Amino acid sequence: MSLALAWSFLVYQFFIIGYYFLLNTILALFALFGIHMIVKYARQISELALKDLLEREGYLPVSILVPAYNEEKTIAHSVRSFLSLHYPEFEVIVVADGPKDRTLEVLKEAFRLVEVEWVYRRALATKPVRAVYRSLVYPNLIVVDKENGGKADALNAGLNLARYPLFCAVDADSLLDAQALLRASRLFLEDDRVLAVGGTVRPLNGAVVQEGMVEELRLPRSFLEIMQVIEYARGFFMGRAGWSAMGALLIISGAFGLFRREEALRVGGYRTDTVGEDMELVVRLHRRAREEGREYRILYTPDPICYTEVPADQT
Repeated sequence: MSLALAWSFLVYQFFIIGYYFLLNTILALFALFGIHMIVKYARQISELALKDLLEREGYLPVSILVPAYNEEKTIAHSVRSFLSLHYPEFEVIVVADGPKDRTLEVLKEAFRLVEVEWVYRRALATKPVRAVYRSLVYPNLIVVDKENGGKADALNAGLNLARYPLFCAVDADSLLDAQALLRASRLFLEDDRVLAVGGTVRPLNGAVVQEGMVEELRLPRSFLEIMQVIEYARGFFMGRAGWSAMGALLIISGAFGLFRREEALRVGGYRTDTVGEDMELVVRLHRRAREEGREYRILYTPDPICYTEVPADQT
């Protein structure tokens, strides 16, 4: 082996060692940020503080947007979990995005829906809305029947109908902790600069669920599911906590995120020509605020919990 080749291998080895040293240093820093954030919020928020938020008048009403396509098996349980959240004032807007199964029929049967004439401003262009329904049992439940246009289009339709200053985008197969809205919305009350807040998403696999409520968390049995539980914890408590602390959080999970409605409308809502509409919206919020030269915050907070099913096998 020539001397030049030996030096090349030596340089390459040092490069690999340096890369992994830098990567693990960054991950360690993100872990410290995450631990600091968890300790900070554990000290700041308590059950008494949440009770005070629930009872006082200084809250911001929330519109929960639920895009649904072919969700007949889980939609009723999910909607019931959203309706049982502990929050002073909110509405649930389920957007049936042209489903091919019985999603809409299940909603009609479960919540006694009746068609209503709903007047709203069509701020965002969407596929045609065929009908708007309201529940006779839950006055704060609205169901929209529209032509299929994809998740982003369904969210835009929900944004058009939403009445409240904050909106929460959730997946139809997700379940929220009963206090998730309280824990996330308080950041908007504490700081007017906050544009969006993302919470923690945890795999639901293995958990005991009764009537749309998580009764007990258990580890799933399969290796693939357990590894996803670990990866979700690493991704949120280390990755997003670190990016949030540096003011560079570029993604709020589509499974659960809270936004100021007017800010989302100002940037044009969700784009329908991308597969990552959740990240794309957050990037445009960053860009708009920076172009305008104003102070703003887009945050991750660990305590609002959203539960979602993760794949149990490779199919």
